[in-house]
Amino acid sequence: RAPIHTHGGLLLKVLNVVGNIGHQWVIVFFVMSGYLVGGSVLRSVTTGRWSWRSYLFARMTRLYMVLLPALLLGGLLDLYSIHQFGKADFYTTVDPGHEDPSPNDSLPTLVGNSLFLQTIKIPLMGGAFVQSFGSNQPLWSLCNEFWYYMAFPLLVLLLAKGRSWPTRAACALSLGVLIWFVGSRIALLGIPWLMGALITYLPPFPAHHKVLRTLAMVTAPLLTAVGIATFGKYMRLLNGDLTLGVIVTFLLWVTLSCATAPLPSFYIKLSTRM
Repeated sequence: RAPIHTHGGLLLKVLNVVGNIGHQWVIVFFVMSGYLVGGSVLRSVTTGRWSWRSYLFARMTRLYMVLLPALLLGGLLDLYSIHQFGKADFYTTVDPGHEDPSPNDSLPTLVGNSLFLQTIKIPLMGGAFVQSFGSNQPLWSLCNEFWYYMAFPLLVLLLAKGRSWPTRAACALSLGVLIWFVGSRIALLGIPWLMGALITYLPPFPAHHKVLRTLAMVTAPLLTAVGIATFGKYMRLLNGDLTLGVIVTFLLWVTLSCATAPLPSFYIKLSTRM
C-alpha cells in the first residue's frame, strides 16, 4: 500500500503510525496466545489430562472459525475489486523477498491457505512458495499460529517427566521435521509465543507495596505502547519482534501479579457473554 504522507498534520501522523503497526499487534497476540494456549497445554500434561484429540478439535475449531470466513470474504472483495478496476499489479505482486511469479488469487493458493501453508516454501514441490491469498496479507499470522499449536505440545511431551524414550524420540523427530518444513522465519517468530507460555513459571512480580504495584501497572502498558509504536519502523527485523515480545511478556507478568482487585460484576457478565 502507498504510505500516508506525514507532513499533512498531526492527524495524518497518528493515522500513519496506527496503520503501520499491524505486525506489532500480531506479536502481542502471539505472546497472549502462548500464555493462554501454551498454559493450558502445560496444565493438561502436568495433571495427566492431555489428549491430542480434544486439543486438536479445540484448536482447529478456533482457527477455522477465523480462516474460512476470511478467505471467503477476502476472495469476494478481491473479485469485486478486480471486476471494477481490473487486475492491477497489486493482485499479481508477490510478497517481498520471494520470487514466485504465480498470481496470489489462484485456486492452488486458496487451497494452500486453507491448509495453513501460506508463506511456506513446500520442499516436495520444488520449493514452491505459497503466498497469502489475494490481498489479505495478514493471513500469514494464522499460518504461524497453526504451526505453533502443533509444535508446542511436541516440545512439552518431549521434556515432560514420565514419558517413555520411544515417545520422546517420536516427539523429537516430529518437532525437527516440523521446524525444517516451516523454515527459520516462522520458527524464530515462535519465540514470543514461547515467552507467553513460560509466564506460568515466573515468580510473582516483586511489588508488595500498593504504590509499587500501581507504578508497575502504569509503567508496563506505557512501555508496551512505546514499544509497539517504535518497532513499527522496524517491523521486518527479528530483533524488534523479540524485544517487543519481552516487553509484552513483562506487561502480562505485571498484570497477572499486580491486578489483584476484584473485577466489577458487569464486566464479568459482559466478557463472559461476548
